[in-house]
Amino acid sequence: MGSVSGLLALGAFSDFIPAPFLSGRAWIAPMLLAGSGLTVLIVAPAYRIGGWKAVVGKQLFNTMLAICLAPPLLGLLCWLVLARGGPWVYTRIVGVDFEQTHVMQTTSMPNARACKYRLSGGPLAHRFPGHLCIDESLYRRHPEQRVSVLLRGQRSVLGMRIASISDVP
Repeated sequence: MGSVSGLLALGAFSDFIPAPFLSGRAWIAPMLLAGSGLTVLIVAPAYRIGGWKAVVGKQLFNTMLAICLAPPLLGLLCWLVLARGGPWVYTRIVGVDFEQTHVMQTTSMPNARACKYRLSGGPLAHRFPGHLCIDESLYRRHPEQRVSVLLRGQRSVLGMRIASISDVP
């Protein structure tokens, strides 16, 4: 179970473009419901054991804030596993190799911690997240401009795993 969880977590944070049906706004309500259900599964046993005092403890405000924030955060976690992690694992196993050329936009996010240089547009238009991380050298060759890039990786019915990004001469 731990290795499956590790693969799902790795897939959630990799360069993976989910299929359009996995990355639309239609997922917001179901994932909020899933997050609400998980919140109930966490709070209900504490209530059964010790009543509201066991749930609330000594800080009512912090507890209420946690209960209000838990459904959207747990919903986001569910979406990461169901729309990115699981499809990434599936694509790694049964996906076929592909190469595609797209015209995409390079951007710089100097305040970002993990992904300072990004590609957007192309197959990422109207998706979440709407960018791929790129290395600084690719960005420096084409700063803040549209560029033709070659995406290589694996494709399945659930999405595309991007293994490499290179600019087309």
